Amino acid sequence: MNDRLRRALADARLTEVGVAGRLGVDPKTVQRWVAGRVPHPRHRTGVAALVGCEEADLWPQLAMARVRAEPPKVEILASYPHRWAVPRPVWEQLFQGAKDEIGVLVYAGVFLAEDMGIMRAIAGRARARVGVRILLGDPDGACVAERGSDEGVGESMAAKIRNALVHYRALGKVDGVEIRLHDTVLSTTRSTVRTMTY
Repeated sequence: MNDRLRRALADARLTEVGVAGRLGVDPKTVQRWVAGRVPHPRHRTGVAALVGCEEADLWPQLAMARVRAEPPKVEILASYPHRWAVPRPVWEQLFQGAKDEIGVLVYAGVFLAEDMGIMRAIAGRARARVGVRILLGDPDGACVAERGSDEGVGESMAAKIRNALVHYRALGKVDGVEIRLHDTVLSTTRSTVRTMTY
């Protein structure tokens, strides 16, 4: 029974037969609406106009269904033009807040590997059954050599990765953490992945 509709019709001094006549439907159809059936959108609009109410006032379940169907609103809290501009607490909070998985794709990621607080946060999430995958550049790969050449740092790119691997070694021993090497240009989808074992 739709008591809201029944009361609204009574307050507007409308009968089921009167509503049926104005909307061009069978009186039994209006009876079904009062009994609890939800009318089609054009009839809902018509009934709401006749009684001077909003549709959501007469059929609140429609508003609830609309709320459930709407995607969550996304709010941008901050944006950073470069990785180095991101404050350290933001990185730690990001990793500590992970619920399903953590994925890191970098050449070296030394800034993460040297931060014991972040490493502890990642290890803690892995122990809480959050999957952790870290892909570092293959220090012997062609793409790392090319990147080192492009940046004018030569072999130091490969050396940074080797240094990072030393720092990531303890993390690689935590169940649920995968550390692999890739040989790819990070701006493309072409890649070769090699599994690391610790």
